[in-house]
Amino acid sequence: MEEARKAIIASNAIYSDLANKGDGSILTRYTEDACLLPPNAPTVCGRDNILNFFKNGPKVHSKFIIQHIYGDGNDFVTEESNYELYDLNHKKIG
Repeated sequence: MEEARKAIIASNAIYSDLANKGDGSILTRYTEDACLLPPNAPTVCGRDNILNFFKNGPKVHSKFIIQHIYGDGNDFVTEESNYELYDLNHKKIG
């Protein structure tokens, strides 16, 4: 499971970097039928709407805090995480 943890940490870092680029690359992290659940805001469903959210929404940095990782380590792994948001000056939001 340590390999899975390392891969998840790396993937979360990539997600955080892509979120502020606004070039559509964030969509590589979402399925065709995905929905985004931003805090204190309506659910955003569909790739076009998700892209619009990241292009026109707030610019923030995110930090994922892994709570649990479980699975067999080969065929499936599930991550449960919380996250913290920071403004572009690295001041915690909320």
